[in-house]
Amino acid sequence: MDRGPGNPEWSIENSKKGADETITSGEVGDPVCCDNITRNTSYQDELCDRYTLALTKEPPKNLKEDRVGKLVLWNEEKFDFAITFSSIEHSGLGRYGDPIDPNGDLREVQKVMCLLKKGGLFLVGFPRGADAIKYNLHRIYGRMRLSMIMTGYEFLAMYRGDSPYPQYPRREDYEAMDTHQQDLYVLRKP
Repeated sequence: MDRGPGNPEWSIENSKKGADETITSGEVGDPVCCDNITRNTSYQDELCDRYTLALTKEPPKNLKEDRVGKLVLWNEEKFDFAITFSSIEHSGLGRYGDPIDPNGDLREVQKVMCLLKKGGLFLVGFPRGADAIKYNLHRIYGRMRLSMIMTGYEFLAMYRGDSPYPQYPRREDYEAMDTHQQDLYVLRKP
């Protein structure tokens, strides 16, 4: 579980408090974090994606499975915010049994947009560097893929490392190869 400013617990505590429901994905969905979310906040529902459910030994009692797909089909703008960390970069590469889809990550990000209310926040973390696909392990997001991921969203901030303050992207950040640095981007649905 990430412990920097991309820490899911930090993100949840510092996002809109009092939201009725939230979607979590990736490392956020581990049993400890899911339990902390439901015990320490006012969230009534905790929705984790299929990859998270496969990794969770004992999901919280109020965990709801397989509603994400239905909500997307209904284009239901229901959530105040969504969080995913170290998950999107795997979508569509087949590593976890999902179908091969070169744009799987872009589709997942657009699905999240369909689920967010107007003005809803999307906190997304993934590796940055020079644009690349590392076999079927993960993608690395550089200038090209990052701009594709953010299409339709308003960029608010980027967090990195242990700093609680927003960081500013530098040219060198998107030229590095094989560093596997992960940043947390805060986006808003207009």
